[in-house]
Amino acid sequence: MLRHPKLDRRMFAALAGAAALLLATPAVQAQTAAAPTTLRISTFKGQPHYASSYMLAKVAPPNVKIDLLEVATSAEAMDALLTGNIDAAYLGLVTSVLAVAQDRPVAVIAAVSSKGGRIVARKGSGIAAVKDLKGKTVAVSKATQTDIMMRELLQKAGLEAGKDVEFVLLPTNAHVEALASGRIDVAATTEPAGSIMLSMGVGTDIAPDLYETSTGKVGIVLAVSRATIEKDPAKVQLIADLHAKATAWVQSHPDETAAELAKILRQKEDVVRLAMTNSALSIDIDDAFKQQTATLIDQLIKIKYLDRSVAVDKVFDLRFLDKARAAAEAK
Repeated sequence: MLRHPKLDRRMFAALAGAAALLLATPAVQAQTAAAPTTLRISTFKGQPHYASSYMLAKVAPPNVKIDLLEVATSAEAMDALLTGNIDAAYLGLVTSVLAVAQDRPVAVIAAVSSKGGRIVARKGSGIAAVKDLKGKTVAVSKATQTDIMMRELLQKAGLEAGKDVEFVLLPTNAHVEALASGRIDVAATTEPAGSIMLSMGVGTDIAPDLYETSTGKVGIVLAVSRATIEKDPAKVQLIADLHAKATAWVQSHPDETAAELAKILRQKEDVVRLAMTNSALSIDIDDAFKQQTATLIDQLIKIKYLDRSVAVDKVFDLRFLDKARAAAEAK
């Protein structure tokens, strides 16, 4: 009969110690850390200046799945964020400011892009510049960055929205048809609608100085709920890291990005390329960005979109940016 040797206390302790050392090895730690994760993130449907969001899956590690939800409005994205249906949202800074003003627990953790807007006049309308808009009809999407910048351009030209110029509230996806049909004279629009109008030959860009306005350097941001920051800061850091990496990937692969976006967005590649030239991707939020945010808040109050002031620092939580920047720069 075979006999198994009995484990004495010293042998048991030695085996236990060996097991502990094995668990402490980097390979085992990596396997433990690499638990499957799904991140649900919203983006805007069909807009090339949200390119980073569409490339998140390219830079995500194998254990991280990106579930990208396309929305039609920033309000839809904000509601999904606050109800916990998504982990992060790519949306407009204006929407984030309005949410914080209403004490909704959200925070902007990174910038996404600026630019992305155009002021396009119907071809043959005789409108060559903003100063020619008296008595004309302008389509805007309410409470968007382009809405705010359009009002400032009118003011500089000595005109007033609603008095000298008729503002028609239309969703961006209705701007191309409205301009082409003659229903409106001008569209204060976003991409790719602006580039579609130009490529179709139905309009001309009348505001090359659009981004020289006092809020022209801010635009799209990445936001999360403060509950997620409190309960799972590691998840927020992961989201910020992937956003930074995706942004860097887009910046270093413009041709591949244009080709992929054309397929994803079902747009002609030349339109996507034109729209991409009208976009400035960046994750950074610096003092100049914060100053333009303060100016934006003042303008929102002035046009009665906001009934109270908001502390700029309450809009942001930038603790994740430095590590995200380092993650994007790492080889």
